[in-house]
Amino acid sequence: MYEFLAPTPLRRFARYDKLVPMHPILLYMGRKGIGTQADFARLVHLSPSYVNDVVRGRAPLGRKGALKIEKATGGVLSVQELLSWEPAEDHAA
Repeated sequence: MYEFLAPTPLRRFARYDKLVPMHPILLYMGRKGIGTQADFARLVHLSPSYVNDVVRGRAPLGRKGALKIEKATGGVLSVQELLSWEPAEDHAA
C-alpha cells in the first residue's frame, strides 16, 4: 500500500560544527523577548537589512548606529560593547 523510504543520513554542516560568538544584539533580543531582527530594527530606528548584516558580521556597525542602539536600549547595550564585537573568522558570510 505505502512505500516506506529508508531514512537519509544526516549531514554535518561545517558552519555548525563550531560555536561562534553571539552578537550582543541577538543576546539582547533573547533577554527582552524581541522576536525578530526587524522588530529590533524598528526599536532602534535602523533598517532591518542593516541590522541583519551587522549581526551576521557582513557589515561593521558604525558609531552613529551604535549610539542609536545604546540610546534605544537605555544603555544596556553600550557603544563599546557593540563596536568591540568581532565575528568568528569563518562566520562572516
